[in-house]
Amino acid sequence: MSPELTGTIGGMALAVGKEGFARQQQANIGRVDSRPFLKDIACPTLVIAARQDAIMPLEWLRELAEGIPGARLEIIEECGHMAPLEKPAAVAALLRHWLGN
Repeated sequence: MSPELTGTIGGMALAVGKEGFARQQQANIGRVDSRPFLKDIACPTLVIAARQDAIMPLEWLRELAEGIPGARLEIIEECGHMAPLEKPAAVAALLRHWLGN
């Protein structure tokens, strides 16, 4: 990861602050497992995974895509959890193609 990207992510973390981070973690810990409801999603869905994402592993995102009827899974190579910042052109290209533009 480039020093510029590391600085951007660090700045984002600082902007959220300790209390914000604690609230985010508490929300994650207490959330309901919604996987049983994936089958009920009826809108077009694109799941974008990053091959080197240690926070949301590819296996989890594959399960997500397989649980949503008609969902499409796309994988960005050599990318971690912050795909829109790490590989913005790749994310934009996938979205443009998926949206038909």
